[in-house]
Amino acid sequence: MSKELVKECGLGAILAVVAYVVGFAVFLSVGEPPGPGNMPALLSFLSDHRTNLIIALWVFAIAAILNLGALPAIYQLLHEKAVLVSMAMAAFVVGFIFSAVFLMGSLGIAYELAPAYAVSGEAARPALEAIGATLWTTGGLVHTLSHFFLWGIGATILAYVSLRVRAVPAWAAWLGLIGSVLTGYPGALESVSAVKELASFAELIGTTLYAVWLAAIGIAALRYKEPIGSGARR
Repeated sequence: MSKELVKECGLGAILAVVAYVVGFAVFLSVGEPPGPGNMPALLSFLSDHRTNLIIALWVFAIAAILNLGALPAIYQLLHEKAVLVSMAMAAFVVGFIFSAVFLMGSLGIAYELAPAYAVSGEAARPALEAIGATLWTTGGLVHTLSHFFLWGIGATILAYVSLRVRAVPAWAAWLGLIGSVLTGYPGALESVSAVKELASFAELIGTTLYAVWLAAIGIAALRYKEPIGSGARR
């Protein structure tokens, strides 16, 4: 893999971190939404904060794409453990697919369902609430699967390998490992009402720690130098 491609993918990793930060800042600015047990209040909340939520969702989508685009650089930095890294990247891609489905469903609610509920009459609202409940339940399952594969398996293995091969400073690798575990396991349960607050906190902390690791990977990729003699072999 060329040094230029590694550096470009590394820049993508850093831009992904910036996008994650912006996305969370916009998302957290709207406050805590009501739980799905109170679907009328939840749909009204989503309608009231529709613009900020749409912006946050699109920024998260950009962050996810940039993160996916950083995988070639991550592979090159961690290729000493090629089998583990390949397994991690397969899980990462599966998680990305689930994440894309979740984001599309969330955007559908923000673009169509929430504003339709806000202007609907009393007769139509029960049907819209039922649709909202179904989408929320399905989205919760997809959200859990995306976190489990993307962070719980993919990112956790990548952070572990980065620690083993010393691709980034040890402290950054440990932060990435801890953050991936927090986001991939307790953070995946955010849609479960009984543990929502704890899971949301775990996801926020975990994603922050993961972002620090991703930034460290991006910096390592920008500093990447081809092994001596690699040019002669091509």
